[in-house]
Amino acid sequence: MNLIGYPSAYQIVPLTFKDLRSLVGSECWVFVGDVVVFSRSAEEHAQRLENILQRFDRANLQLHPGKCEFAKSQVHYLGYVLSEKGVSASAFKVKAVREYPTPRNVRDVRAFLGLATFYWRLVPDFAESKVPDKTDEEGPGVLLGS
Repeated sequence: MNLIGYPSAYQIVPLTFKDLRSLVGSECWVFVGDVVVFSRSAEEHAQRLENILQRFDRANLQLHPGKCEFAKSQVHYLGYVLSEKGVSASAFKVKAVREYPTPRNVRDVRAFLGLATFYWRLVPDFAESKVPDKTDEEGPGVLLGS
């Protein structure tokens, strides 16, 4: 859902955050101009959506119909895939990590770690994980936590 009448960088005004604050994490996620409503069933989804739309109406905020999507079983959002199975990594982000060129200096290593750590919450024991040392295939690898 996107709002009408605000520049894209300021689409959700503080009033909207205040109105949706009690629902964030339990019924929806809010980021800049996007509101993602999630549920376990069609009935629950309709009820949550109605509740959120009523809050927008009370705040006198309008949605841009052409930018709204409803009743999706899977949503690509901020580099993640949200579905009934939970949260997973977007294929394009995983591809970017897998195909990242071999780091040649400290700056390159930092850039790679920044990209790889985007998904740290989805990787069990991420800080203890080892990445193959591309300069020495026989080596033990590089410990991320060190």
